[in-house]
Amino acid sequence: MKTFPFIFCFLMIALGCSRSELSPQMLPANVDSKTVYTTFYPTTAFAEAIAGDLLEIVCPLPHDADPIFWQPSAKDILDYQNAALIITNGAGFERWLSTASLPPSRLIDTAAGFEKAFLHIEGLRSHSHGGQGEHSHEGLDGHTWLDPVLAGVQARAILEAFVVRWPEQTEIFQTRHEVLENQFEQLDRAFAALAPRMDSMQILCSHPAYQYLAKRYGWRITNFDLDPDTPLSVETLNELKSAAAPTTSTPNGKCLILWESQPLLATQKELTRSGIPSVWFSPVEMRSQDDITKQRDYFELMRANLARLEAALDH
Repeated sequence: MKTFPFIFCFLMIALGCSRSELSPQMLPANVDSKTVYTTFYPTTAFAEAIAGDLLEIVCPLPHDADPIFWQPSAKDILDYQNAALIITNGAGFERWLSTASLPPSRLIDTAAGFEKAFLHIEGLRSHSHGGQGEHSHEGLDGHTWLDPVLAGVQARAILEAFVVRWPEQTEIFQTRHEVLENQFEQLDRAFAALAPRMDSMQILCSHPAYQYLAKRYGWRITNFDLDPDTPLSVETLNELKSAAAPTTSTPNGKCLILWESQPLLATQKELTRSGIPSVWFSPVEMRSQDDITKQRDYFELMRANLARLEAALDH
């Protein structure tokens, strides 16, 4: 397990998305605009934390929509085009960006600074759930924000863009960013502290969202693509049992399965009987209505993930 210092990651941002690259032609048609558009919850949260009430941060994505496969309306695209800045996750996460016509001078790819660290998702079957129709998660893995270190780099990219666009607010942006940076560091330390307990654990992932987190903290994972709201078939259950079998790396046969949302109670019971306890570990790519009402932010949701994981290890 190896946790890279934040300062190293920030140097990567300097190489990948420097001020000199951001400066030319960044001004929108409306030079007085202070509206920033984002593409999903994590970058929205980071932008709001840095901007405070100085800017209007807007995310048109419905709270219950999958940000990977969401398709913005024509009005949404027009609103993006008129924004002062457009903050994206990058790493191929927002698939609609490949076909949208957006002003490149105002488009901020927050993952551009660590392209060499990108991971890929392979070996998954196409499937359908949630009313989205047949689709596949294979290809470039965009779930970068789940790694607190990479998320910190992405927040730094947002800070840099804000400072270039509104230099008169530099001191306020930087002060607010320092608070955000400290929160990322605390989260990183918490995951690093848990790593020794995960060392002999085989982790099954119901959704291919945890690769960056696993790489950062040395987790052994096996990816599946399971719908938490669909009962397990006999075939799938056998595949999970096979993946959970003891290996030379996990001789004690300890394992668990991470779910992006709470699976069916019947699924949990069936897996527990098979020696595979279920852990709800939200990818935090969207928030539930209850999260929004209770104002649970990225860090609170990630700490809740940690708490559920620790509870499973203690059981």
